[in-house]
Amino acid sequence: MTRALKIFSQMSDLAFQIGKWLLVTTMFAISFFVLLQVFFRYVLNHALLWPEELSRWLLVWTGYLGAGVALKRRAHVSLTVIISKFPPKFVKITLFLGRLLILIFIVYFTYYGWTNMVRSNQFSWAIQVSFKWVMASIPVCGLLMLIHTVYFILQDISDFLTQDDKDGRAEI
Repeated sequence: MTRALKIFSQMSDLAFQIGKWLLVTTMFAISFFVLLQVFFRYVLNHALLWPEELSRWLLVWTGYLGAGVALKRRAHVSLTVIISKFPPKFVKITLFLGRLLILIFIVYFTYYGWTNMVRSNQFSWAIQVSFKWVMASIPVCGLLMLIHTVYFILQDISDFLTQDDKDGRAEI
């Protein structure tokens, strides 16, 4: 169990680093393309079509990458005020069950994202690229989130088996 936990810990850390740098790259690219569009539209009086569409595509990637980074950092919205009122064992079990539900959702999300991407035959007229590049954000980011979630679940199982209670509270 500890070997699997260590492997998934390393995979999760690597997925986090990849997701974080892709997130920074997409945000930088969005800023660049929007500024380019503003320059061409208002300074040169000649609006370009492709920066707007490319920025929209990158915004989709940014949203999904941000969800993966937030998942790893445990930065998603949670009701810690309510759950912290319960006994530690109940909190651990509740969080574990919640992570199992998240795992089921991410598997579903990734699978159907992949099938929709593969079946897509749409094409962008502005930048002459297949929509599959936008739709690839779902299975790619879903895979990154899947790695994080499996790591959290293995961590929970390891904590249950070793009865390792850090200060009596589960990590939310």
